[in-house]
Amino acid sequence: MTRLRLLAVLLAAALAGVLAEPGAAQTIVPGGPPTTVSTTSPGENASVFFDAVAGQRVSLEITDVTIGTSTCCSARVSLLRPDGRSLTTVTVGTNGGFLDATALPSTGTYTVLVDPQSTNVGDATLTLHGVPPDVTDTVAAGGAPVTATTTVPGQNALVTFAGTAGQRVSVAIADVTVGNSTCCSVRVSVLRPDGKTLVAPLFPPPARTRSSSTRRARVRAGSRSHSATSRPTRPPRWRSESPRPSPRPSRARTPP
Repeated sequence: MTRLRLLAVLLAAALAGVLAEPGAAQTIVPGGPPTTVSTTSPGENASVFFDAVAGQRVSLEITDVTIGTSTCCSARVSLLRPDGRSLTTVTVGTNGGFLDATALPSTGTYTVLVDPQSTNVGDATLTLHGVPPDVTDTVAAGGAPVTATTTVPGQNALVTFAGTAGQRVSVAIADVTVGNSTCCSVRVSVLRPDGKTLVAPLFPPPARTRSSSTRRARVRAGSRSHSATSRPTRPPRWRSESPRPSPRPSRARTPP
């Protein structure tokens, strides 16, 4: 009887563990404090929920990742719609990652799903940002520079200028304090009036003579007009056809 009772107690405990109600769901608020999620068993996922309205923009920082050992590819982090479909996904490792600004299509409860790959387990810290509208400004070709400043991760800056067909412009980017990378913290593109890319994105180097946490860049646009008749031509460069002098023969040195 004692052995049967012991088996019964163990079976009841096992069933209680399987059928027990799940713990309190983790939530996160756009613009609020970060939340850390943890997985302890291979195959286990972690979910964090937040409420949002249609048209709201959010971005997500994933930091302090201890899931696996890969610097890039230990876990997939997805933003799920209220109906469970994936809206956007990024693969991260111990270097962390970022989901850029995303406009939410409907009102409801969204899910941030952290899915460790293979047998990886560990922690990740999630910071959800509410992204305001992009910064806008204007600059005149040949005029004074303007400074474009962003305040929330995922926010962009749009600086517009008026131009005419055939006009040539150049853009100088200086005093960059966006991020801390020496090469790759911001992409700068020139877009056509219809929004298509005219000049492919480039990565301006950061300012080296100043340090600041403000994310900004100074933009100056220059203008040069040209036409088929007014564009000056360069005089031709003539190359001499006379033969080059032959090198002098080297003299052999006589040993002392």
